Amino acid sequence: MKRSLRFLFSPVLMGFLILFMAVSAGMATFIESKYGSPTARVAVYDAWWFKLVILLLIVNLTGNMFIRKVYKKKKLTIFLFHIAFIFIVLGAAVTRYISYEGTMHIREGEDSSVLLTSGTWITGTLEKGNEKVSFQKRALFVRGKEPRFKKKVRLGGEVYSIRLLSYMPSARPATVPDILQFRISGKEGAKKVYVKAYHGQAGAPAAVMLGDTRVRLAFGVKEIRLPFSLHLNDFQIERYPGSNSPSSYASEVVLTDPEKGVKRPFRIYMNHVLNYRGYRFFQSSYDPDEKGTILSVNHDALGTTLTYIGYFLMTLGMLLSIFNRNSRFMQLGRSIDLSGAPQKIASIIGFALVIGGLSSQPVSAKEISLPAKMVTRAQAEAFSDVLVQDQGGRIKPFQTLASEIVRKVAYKSTIGGLTPEQVVLSMVFYPKEWQQVPMIRVSNKQVRKMVGIQGSFAAFTDFFDQGHNHTYILSMAVQRAYRKDPATRSKVDQDILKTDERLNICYLVYTGRMLRLFPVAGDPDNRWYAPGEHIPQLSAKDSVFINKTIQRLFISLREKKSISGIDSLAQSIKRYQRQTAAGLVPPERKVRAEIFYNKAGIFGKVSIVYGLMGFVLLVLLFFSILIPGLKIRLVIKVSVILIATGFAFHTLGLALRWYISGHAPWSNGYESMIYIAWATVLAGVVFTRKSPFALAAGGILASLTLFVAHLSWMSPEITPLVPVLKSYWLSIHVSVITASYGFLGMGMVLGLFNLFLLIFRTEKNKDHIDQTLTTLTRINEMTLILGIYFLWIGTFLGGVWANESWGRYWGWDPKETWALVTGLVYVFVVHMRLIPGLRGEFAFNLAAVLAFFSVIMTYYGVNYYLTGLHSYASGEAMPIPMAVYVILAVLAVIVLAAWQKERVRRNEPRLRPDESGLRRAKNER
Repeated sequence: MKRSLRFLFSPVLMGFLILFMAVSAGMATFIESKYGSPTARVAVYDAWWFKLVILLLIVNLTGNMFIRKVYKKKKLTIFLFHIAFIFIVLGAAVTRYISYEGTMHIREGEDSSVLLTSGTWITGTLEKGNEKVSFQKRALFVRGKEPRFKKKVRLGGEVYSIRLLSYMPSARPATVPDILQFRISGKEGAKKVYVKAYHGQAGAPAAVMLGDTRVRLAFGVKEIRLPFSLHLNDFQIERYPGSNSPSSYASEVVLTDPEKGVKRPFRIYMNHVLNYRGYRFFQSSYDPDEKGTILSVNHDALGTTLTYIGYFLMTLGMLLSIFNRNSRFMQLGRSIDLSGAPQKIASIIGFALVIGGLSSQPVSAKEISLPAKMVTRAQAEAFSDVLVQDQGGRIKPFQTLASEIVRKVAYKSTIGGLTPEQVVLSMVFYPKEWQQVPMIRVSNKQVRKMVGIQGSFAAFTDFFDQGHNHTYILSMAVQRAYRKDPATRSKVDQDILKTDERLNICYLVYTGRMLRLFPVAGDPDNRWYAPGEHIPQLSAKDSVFINKTIQRLFISLREKKSISGIDSLAQSIKRYQRQTAAGLVPPERKVRAEIFYNKAGIFGKVSIVYGLMGFVLLVLLFFSILIPGLKIRLVIKVSVILIATGFAFHTLGLALRWYISGHAPWSNGYESMIYIAWATVLAGVVFTRKSPFALAAGGILASLTLFVAHLSWMSPEITPLVPVLKSYWLSIHVSVITASYGFLGMGMVLGLFNLFLLIFRTEKNKDHIDQTLTTLTRINEMTLILGIYFLWIGTFLGGVWANESWGRYWGWDPKETWALVTGLVYVFVVHMRLIPGLRGEFAFNLAAVLAFFSVIMTYYGVNYYLTGLHSYASGEAMPIPMAVYVILAVLAVIVLAAWQKERVRRNEPRLRPDESGLRRAKNER
């Protein structure tokens, strides 16, 4: 018994279960990609053995918390984030077995109090005389797997057996039902009954008489009647101007609850949820005729509460553990000898990782042929400080708007060497010519085939069938994509919607609708209007001014030799703006500050400075390991000075943004990222004297965070996007989880570097190499611990976003699943020190290198080789490049060479530096 319990709570079983769960979940994503979500659920996620693995993990975790006494005060922070996982699993169990979700369909002018469950059920009723017995059981059947269902029901002293014999799925589920064959047996004999089931509909019962007992069976979704009803007054779709494409949709409903005496109106739209009596309603989809709405309904108050408690405890415990003297992280920090070169290497390798990320910019397209008609650079410069009002109501310089448009449409800062102002003004005043320019980014290969283009960029005219009344080619595909629930949209659907959005932005520019230059005195909404728009309550004087200004502006743009005309018109437009909307127009100095801020690109340049120092130091410090006498202290000082200089400019950029926006720069996702980067570098600069590792860690997170922020700014929200993406939670989730990849990537580089150190170990330098190896391995473990913390926190922040958007915090989507796989893999890596046979510096560093492949799969592989809600890349699987096989072969050679040296090193009699250092750290307590 003791031996069994010892094994149940052993690190060996823990490691096996973690890896087994990671491998099983990863394999399930490939099953889902090939055979569909139901098959993956039946084969893995809902399988009894997968649930058993999770249960055993929780039992093992609970036992280890008591065996290692992490519940004591000095280890309270560690106890918090470990017990958090128990809360999360309990919450998931409640969600799975007690709670339910489904959909509610309501037509305009009608009421509904019935939801259809998302899961399928077998329901049955047996009647004999006045006696009646009913049963229901959740069931999911898939093609190619033998169905299993057996139920014994007692009625009137007799026992009836109901068994599923076969499941025949439909080839056309929308029109032809699935067929299930049951065998019902009792004392009176046995009979077969065939049950029909249409997808997404309540099951139509099939009846059979067995003697004097009537048996009714049905299979399908289940109807649940709510204690209140919703009446749909109006279903509303907002469309892009001049297009059939929906940009957002909402349901105006009236909730009626006679029991509570409640009758009140609600507006339900994406990220704006109706929450009532434990039920949450989310805007999901709509009917093709746009006269009805489909709402997702979630009833999971207890499961969500338990899960959120787990999220909170996990985040709190992980963050506090960084500062807990008794945590593994702090023990490692105290045991590291930071007086020599090894620590410096740790600093610079992280920076090298950042520079690699910064250099991975999208490959620019081939030079495009620009039309002869275009606005000159001088003319565009003269117009750059004219104010416009964007779609969100903000008043900004035209330069800012133009830059956002070009980045959004083309994913580039310039087009054909022209400034954004040139491009946008040329599109407005020469629309016919610029509609032929291939400048609209089309990233998906399948979408390119639909449009009929070869490269990554399409012209506006490419999207319209020239032979059939200029029909919009993507019209039907866009409609189908918008009607789907966001959780069921494929990566092709996602890219169709993105491409459609870029097209509509271009349409707004070509028609001049983006050029909202003219305010109107007394307008109740303070709206500004574009040339050609109908402007209500416009005085005759203002009407004449606007019309003449536009005419003169067009004439001035055609006069290429002089900018005096356009400069004069720009000044008159600005005077009109200040006279008509004096209370709204920002001061001139603020406009100039914003133009300087745009041109300077401070944060992008600062992130490069942070990374470049690392690259230089990496080369020098690598040689300092092999040549201990190498003098590089001056280079270290110069790098710190340059980073401090970058920090000063970073501070200037934040101050400028604060001044321009009028509020502290941490009110949205982008601002929070640049502020977090600033605070991280500040911490690194403050603690660099005590530990340059702090500066390295700060530089990694700051550079990566600024890089992610820059990518976000490349795709600014200047028009209504897909509503589900309008969430602050999304930005925070992406920034945190991407930051974790930086730390994990640094761990991979450190691990690879340590393997090289083993290869170059000789009799002459072995003492120096061993000291360096021990130091770098400890820093590597600290780095991976930070990476794991950010990874798990970011993953669960994504769960919060998903739950607030469509009522489901976890759905086994491939991206979600691979984030879980990566988390499990790295949990195994940092706990390898507890598993006999897997301890030691070589094993840990090798694992740090190999584990990063799970990050690569999560970040890149899911996009190209799997299908899911988070997949936004190519619609067709790309062949694996030959370079990947070459890299793997080289890595195999490095590992074998390092392993051979490790065998020699292991047989040498010596005191393990790892043991002496950690023993010294423990004695400090």
